[in-house]
Amino acid sequence: MSPARTHSAHARAFTLLEMTVVMAIFVLLAGGIYSTVNVAMQATAVLTEDTLQSQRLDAFVSLLRRTFRNLPASARLSGGVRVEDGEGCAEIVLRDAPGVFAWGSGGPSAGTVVLSALPRLGGGREVSLLLLPGSLG
Repeated sequence: MSPARTHSAHARAFTLLEMTVVMAIFVLLAGGIYSTVNVAMQATAVLTEDTLQSQRLDAFVSLLRRTFRNLPASARLSGGVRVEDGEGCAEIVLRDAPGVFAWGSGGPSAGTVVLSALPRLGGGREVSLLLLPGSLG
């Protein structure tokens, strides 16, 4: 083989250094794309959870509005804050209100309904609904 022919074969091939630089650029681009997609997916998950929480709260407030608007004249409403384990617990008590929060096949009952905001273990509050039949007094 002549030296000119060997030199031209080397000129057409990539060196190990060039391949390493190309691979490094590819890894940097792939890492950037991955991190961007990951952040976008996390932001979407947070936004979706916030939207669902807002929709649940709106539905609950709407349910309460309809319930209080349609209370019978015989219903008695009381409320306050009950202290339990050193923390305050807001309560609304409805007595003699048949059909209030009556779901399922139980039918309307003229018992007592206790709606309270209990402290949650991780912080915040959760709403609790207790239906007591009229036979309990």
